[in-house]
Amino acid sequence: MKRAAAQVATATLVLAVAGYAAQLIGARALGPADYSVFAVFWAALFIVIGFMNGIVQDTTRVARIAKLRLDAGEAQDVDKSHPRAVLVAVIVGIGFAILVLATGIGWGPVVFGASWLGPCLLIALGPLLVAIPVAASGVLAGMARWGGYSTLIVLEGIARLIAFVVVALLAPSVEWFMVATVAGFAASMLQPAFDRRTREQLASVRYDVPLRGSFARMLQAMLATGLSGILVNGLPVLISAAAAVNPRGASPAELGVLILLVILTRAPLTVPLSNFQSAFIARFTSLDARGRRRWLGVAVLLVLAASTVLAILAALVGPPLLPIVFGAGFEAGPWIVGALTAAASGLGIIALTSAAAIAASRHTLYLAGWAVAILVSLVLLFTLPIPLDWATASAVAAGPIAGAVVHLLGLRRSTTI
Repeated sequence: MKRAAAQVATATLVLAVAGYAAQLIGARALGPADYSVFAVFWAALFIVIGFMNGIVQDTTRVARIAKLRLDAGEAQDVDKSHPRAVLVAVIVGIGFAILVLATGIGWGPVVFGASWLGPCLLIALGPLLVAIPVAASGVLAGMARWGGYSTLIVLEGIARLIAFVVVALLAPSVEWFMVATVAGFAASMLQPAFDRRTREQLASVRYDVPLRGSFARMLQAMLATGLSGILVNGLPVLISAAAAVNPRGASPAELGVLILLVILTRAPLTVPLSNFQSAFIARFTSLDARGRRRWLGVAVLLVLAASTVLAILAALVGPPLLPIVFGAGFEAGPWIVGALTAAASGLGIIALTSAAAIAASRHTLYLAGWAVAILVSLVLLFTLPIPLDWATASAVAAGPIAGAVVHLLGLRRSTTI
């Protein structure tokens, strides 16, 4: 277990560094105003990918159950009428891409203006490129193949960083940075493409329910992770929309600074937790109710302690470093930098309670918690009569904590945790 944790931790560190470097390159090349446009595309794309991550979580669950039976020496008795997890993932990816294209004519002009078609096409490409990798991620996590899992997630981040460097050197524009962002997903297909064991396990893992039930479960998990993606990855879109409705003192350049701060301050907690979530689900699935309670309590305390330390460090070193690292237009005060960093603990806590809900096969509860989280966050972000940056910090903290409380209450009532 220690070796597995070290592998995933190393991969997560590499991914986080690559992500920070990509944001640095993009911000310096574009400047605050253009960066805010690119960041909205990034957020919209990863909202869509957030929906697809539901495949990772439910595939992790069924693969983990299969591994536990194998480890216990039980006969597998695979029901051939149950669909392969990878087939369901591919069908869902195709369907989601079609949905994005079909609805893009409605939301595309609102989000991207007159030049909406190109961004919408790139966003629709995302589900097609990640369908097999997300299924592979779930299978690798469920089978406790953490080396392969780590390789898969690192490939995406490194490829995207390389693409960003090329764009910055040859064609530094918003449009080409959009293309470079999507290019990272293509690289994640290399792990299943070149690893025979991964391909064999992808072909062997089947759902524990028939086709109709498997689609229902996966779509429910996707809806829940999509809602979580709106808060974890889609905040720039929400902040931009809130600023359009009521700027509360935020100019276009200041909006770009706020969006960059949100991306930077949430990453130290949310990037590791999101990449460890498959490991959390696998771990929770292996524990009884008492073990889950103990493990979850320790993890939440660690998140709170880490967020406190990170908030203090961010408040001290963030303001002087921002203009040095990202350019003269990026400036912010220590209080808001620290507050946004501390607020990210809410996202960290709900990531843990979400893993517990999925491990307990409580998909409806998982969905309910995230629905509450996003509702509370939206109300605060759009209605608080305070400066937009402080409304953002309030929304990032309060919404996820409210959703986590829903998860914990529901799990305790059902005695599954």
